[in-house]
Amino acid sequence: MTNPSYCNGAWAFATTAALSDRIKIARKAANPDISLSPQVLLSCAAEGNSCAGGSVESAWDYIKINSITDYTCQAFVGVGQESWATCSSIARCRGCAPGTDCFIPPGYYEYGLESVKKVRGVEAMKEEIWKKGPIVCKTRRIPGLESYRGGVLREKVVEKRVPSEAVEIVGWAEVGGLELWVGKGSYGSHWGLEGFLLVEKGSFGVEENCWAPVPRDTWSQPQIHVTTDQEQLDPRNNITN
Repeated sequence: MTNPSYCNGAWAFATTAALSDRIKIARKAANPDISLSPQVLLSCAAEGNSCAGGSVESAWDYIKINSITDYTCQAFVGVGQESWATCSSIARCRGCAPGTDCFIPPGYYEYGLESVKKVRGVEAMKEEIWKKGPIVCKTRRIPGLESYRGGVLREKVVEKRVPSEAVEIVGWAEVGGLELWVGKGSYGSHWGLEGFLLVEKGSFGVEENCWAPVPRDTWSQPQIHVTTDQEQLDPRNNITN
């Protein structure tokens, strides 16, 4: 294990954050809080997705097919498939004790994705957020995003490039006559407006490529993965703490 490092994994953070928030809404904020693990996607989503960037679509595909675990199973370590992270059973859920090898718990909770709906346009985005919760949008590159400390982000010159950011959009606001989207970043509460950002509507192509995830109900009837002997014996799962 290593200490977390910089990782351009917004595609993984935005998808897991939006799905986590929608699970929380569906559960009426019941305890315990469920925060899905972006590290599972960094380690296991389709080849080519990593800390160097990735595809929101592939993140949805992975969760829909394989389900996903939460932070209590797999913490963020800031590495992807371009580094030493590999996808094995222990990459989905691990336990560790001092001085011993890490291990796969005998059983652990998994969370699924029922479907994903494409959303496009201001009114459709507002309706979806109001009724069901946050959505994920791909945008054009947002200059200075990593050093953002507050204020309104607006696009001064439209760059004709493919989308390169992924942002969880949690709501909207009007400030000083400007209509804004409220987004949630992946840098922590010390970043931006206590972890959030404001983007002027119409900027960075926010309204062009959005998704609304529908979580599978794995809370009223928990989905528990039972670890097999074959998984325990797989040499890829022998990781020293």
